[in-house]
Amino acid sequence: MRDRKHYDEKLSYVRMNPVRKGLVQNPPDWPFQGEIHPIIWLD
Repeated sequence: MRDRKHYDEKLSYVRMNPVRKGLVQNPPDWPFQGEIHPIIWLD
């Protein structure tokens, strides 16, 4: 990832995958989400 903005764009895309596939109606409804290891950005 280039920077925090790029990371946020990709995270948003990935979080929408179960919505696009019709598995849930809202991203927070998907039980398999979150960060395993948080990324610390040194802006």
